[in-house]
Amino acid sequence: MVGGSGVGKSSIVAAGLIPRLEAGSVEGSADWIYRQFMPGAMGDDPLLSFAACLGPEVTKQPAQLAAKLASGQTSIQDVVRSLLQSKPVRSELLVFADQFEELFTASTPEGRERFLHLMETGMATGRVRFVATLRAEFYARAIEDARLAAWLRDGSYPLAPPGLAEALEMITGPAEEAGLVLEDGLAQRIVDAFGDDLPLLAFAMSKLYEKCGPDGELTHGMFDSLGLADQIDSRAEQAFHELESDPEAQASQDAVFLQLVSVDEQQTVTRRRATLKSLAASGGASALVDKLVDARLLKTERRSDGEPIVSVAHEAVLVHWQRLKRWVDSRKDKLWLLQSVRSAAAEWDWQNRPDELLSSERRMRLAYATLEDLQPDLTPLERRFLGIGDAVELIEELGDSRTKHARRAYIGDRLAELGDTRPGVGVREDGTPDIVWRDVAGGEALIHTGAVVPVDAFRMAKYPVTWRQFRAFLEDPQGYFAERWWDGLPKASQAPRPHRSTPDNGSAEEVSWYDAAAFCRWLGARLGFEVRLPTEAEWRRAADGRRPAARVSMGTGVESAERQHGRIGIGTRHGGRLVPERSVTVRRSRYGRQPMGVVSRRIRRSGKACGAGRPPG
Repeated sequence: MVGGSGVGKSSIVAAGLIPRLEAGSVEGSADWIYRQFMPGAMGDDPLLSFAACLGPEVTKQPAQLAAKLASGQTSIQDVVRSLLQSKPVRSELLVFADQFEELFTASTPEGRERFLHLMETGMATGRVRFVATLRAEFYARAIEDARLAAWLRDGSYPLAPPGLAEALEMITGPAEEAGLVLEDGLAQRIVDAFGDDLPLLAFAMSKLYEKCGPDGELTHGMFDSLGLADQIDSRAEQAFHELESDPEAQASQDAVFLQLVSVDEQQTVTRRRATLKSLAASGGASALVDKLVDARLLKTERRSDGEPIVSVAHEAVLVHWQRLKRWVDSRKDKLWLLQSVRSAAAEWDWQNRPDELLSSERRMRLAYATLEDLQPDLTPLERRFLGIGDAVELIEELGDSRTKHARRAYIGDRLAELGDTRPGVGVREDGTPDIVWRDVAGGEALIHTGAVVPVDAFRMAKYPVTWRQFRAFLEDPQGYFAERWWDGLPKASQAPRPHRSTPDNGSAEEVSWYDAAAFCRWLGARLGFEVRLPTEAEWRRAADGRRPAARVSMGTGVESAERQHGRIGIGTRHGGRLVPERSVTVRRSRYGRQPMGVVSRRIRRSGKACGAGRPPG
């Protein structure tokens, strides 16, 4: 019997199927022996739970019998003979395994395998039948076993939730059978209040029956006096306090509540569905979810793709379970912000992740504060939208072709906060800048004069020098202020300083050409080979790659050249003429994928040079 939580699987078997079999609805079934158990009733060994349900006719020591069944000293045939020895020859044993999903949630793999083997050998005798109730979300788990898949294929009954008409009949039918009289309109009122929410409907009916007098009449006044709000809170607290022996389970309430509750911009609290896998991520959370499901406070169902999901059983639980209500009330603003971020991330993804849909810096700061407090379980998409996660995740995003330029800048800032571990961005343990080199094949390059010049093969840094790397030069006692690096260069009286907003992995901007040349000499000495600034032709060759030399109109300056070329701007106007070699910038490569010079800089008219930006992905 397969169905969602609370749809009545156990009731149909225990109060419908078995009584009819006992009445002889199947030939010989009046002489059968019936036993019922739950696989997890006695811990993680379903054989022990099975042995305990057999009764004193078979054993007074269930643990001993379970051990013998596990070792093979006793077989299911022996059990059947003991139970049916006084019955007709064609009598059988019917075992009702209620909450069969406990075979997956409460049993060890070894225990599960032993019990499935017992089922298989028992049915092979021709005198044992098994009936099981299985929550729908565990169907996929069940069919992973070939035996269970075959049994379900040949003998399963899917039980759907009742509609409103069936729910009305579920009230009036048993009441009539029991000789109860419902006041006019009461049955419809109960259905209107609970709809097809069977757990709460059953809870209300059981409490209403307790108020029934000797005349068997159930009235509107009795229903009004139920105090269902108090009953819901009492039942929820009882379930929660039953976990006192499991502190981890109680401590997981924040994580569980967070996935099951949503708050919109009107501060309306609603139910939110979560996958069972994400909800029960830890042992404690799994225990709490199971307890709340058993108490009919949560319900389970399956998505169309078979993924099991969990939700609050009824909106009334959000209102009347005071523990949950207090938790929500103290976090409403943050829960709304979290929901808005989730919605924005979904919209961003649907629109193919445009930069303009990314949240503002202020909104991001608010989101980070909220996330730090709530500690939600975010999806990979939400993590990517917010730019959070470990450095590995962020670096992977840089490799995604859909990641736009502004997003790369944002990721660079986040990596700076986390500690950017990418090769070519930081420094080695000895303080030497960690440069990643790329080989550039020799060939020809078109320079600003219109000439095509030959270029020998060379190596070029993948990224521009970062402030962390340039700072190593400034901080080295034998670095910036050592005379040997400034031979023939006008040394500045004061070392350059980074802008306040420049992170460690940002490019070393506002560095003069002379500072850059001195840095190259220092770096080459530490690496053991010559390091210098690239020439204009080398820049062009590196940017053009394997393409033949292409003529580029320089226009009136760098900006127009960049617009026309689309990749690299060569030269800067200075006094009406182009300044070669020292005047190169790769502006669109800031967050793109073009090779970057080690310290080659664009000379401004002020005599300062600015770098090409943060290392690209």
